[in-house]
Amino acid sequence: MNKLTRSLTSLPVLLVALLAGTAGAHGLATNAGGTVTYGNAAAEGQAARTIVVTPSTKYINVTSGETVEFSVEGKSFNWHFDAFENRDSFGLDKIAPAGTHASQVRVYVEANPLYRG
Repeated sequence: MNKLTRSLTSLPVLLVALLAGTAGAHGLATNAGGTVTYGNAAAEGQAARTIVVTPSTKYINVTSGETVEFSVEGKSFNWHFDAFENRDSFGLDKIAPAGTHASQVRVYVEANPLYRG
């Protein structure tokens, strides 16, 4: 086998490795179900601030890297925001526990100023 033949036979292996790496990077932005994640649930007491969501609340502003406690209809949950820059807003119902009525509220996630270039 000459040098050119050896190089051409390794090309498919390189392409498979490249595609696998791309799929893995995409996996960082999605969970096992294929939906986009915006961070993760945080333990009680970890929040830096509490946001009370009322029926008139239309939007909430947070910063990526921030941990917030939400109070909705007397129920509370904590969330640590870790959003990608291309996912800057979403409905609060995407992260709220089941049965929480927050579909009218939009969450806007600002990039963390500590990580701006």
